[in-house]
Amino acid sequence: SKAILTAPRRRQGTRADGSWRIPPWRPALAGTQQLSAKGDDPAREGDPPQGHHCAQGKDPAPVTVRRGTRWPYVAALLLAVLYAVFFSWLGLRRYDAFLMHALDMGNMDQAVWNTLHGNLFHFTNMQQPIAKEAWGTTTRLSFHVEPILLPISLLYLIHASPQTLIVAQAAVVALGAPAACRLALRLTGSVALALAASMAYLLAPSLEAATLYEFHPVTLAAPALLWAIVCLEERRYGWFSLFALLAIA
Repeated sequence: SKAILTAPRRRQGTRADGSWRIPPWRPALAGTQQLSAKGDDPAREGDPPQGHHCAQGKDPAPVTVRRGTRWPYVAALLLAVLYAVFFSWLGLRRYDAFLMHALDMGNMDQAVWNTLHGNLFHFTNMQQPIAKEAWGTTTRLSFHVEPILLPISLLYLIHASPQTLIVAQAAVVALGAPAACRLALRLTGSVALALAASMAYLLAPSLEAATLYEFHPVTLAAPALLWAIVCLEERRYGWFSLFALLAIA
């Protein structure tokens, strides 16, 4: 019989004999063995029935997943690549057809270019007294505080153009698909549901509309928040803090 993995390994979720629990909503797969916390020894006879909480544990451990389940991640990554390529192409077509505007693509391009050259968050196309939420201003900070523009501005070292922002936005948004797959696979143990979660993320109309709507740093928060949830679920608090900071930046 094939062995099964439970990830991540942590002492908080062990039974008294050191073997790992599975949650009550996911019974063990027939004909499989469970890895113990001390190595690859199967769970010993006399253990509490699988599918029940242990005496001292409070939170159920993640569901068990069979070995060799990397292909859902590969499939999710391929879907992400397709999304990034298609929406980059579509966004560039919109840009070439003059379907983007000074607000906000114009001032985002100016703010990023000026930030790279030391004039942080500066733009010039809002100096006229027009009926907008902020006018007579020369800084992006009068609209939103977006420190993420600092690292984004480095992309202009490669190609200083709004086209760079369009492609970068599509690529970053697509990175949420592997996170959706990982989270669903961890919580349900179902490969089908993991792939469905990836597709549901990429096919969300609001996400696709945001990807095509010029360039806005807030759109990049979607994959960052999803990866933050994944890291929190896996108790990787350092990575959680990083993705949480990226989401609010």
